[in-house]
Amino acid sequence: PMELTVPGTVRVLHLYEARYLALLEHAMAMEGRPVVHLAVAEGTTPEGAFGWEVMRDQCCLLEVLDVSRRDLGANVRVRALSQVHLT
Repeated sequence: PMELTVPGTVRVLHLYEARYLALLEHAMAMEGRPVVHLAVAEGTTPEGAFGWEVMRDQCCLLEVLDVSRRDLGANVRVRALSQVHLT
């Protein structure tokens, strides 16, 4: 979500896919370290094939504030710390 790029913003993310829950577990094991939220957009390759492109100048450094487990996945409260530009 683009709102996450505003430093200081707090949002709740509902994670339910296994791959994102696995990433959450990895992030929680690295206590005190921020995570990067990648912004992606639909795009096409030079050959015209469909794909996804990382919006390198619209990513955001996040602090995980807390996690609430649910029957289906988890609610993760995060705070945006700053915008980051990936190279």
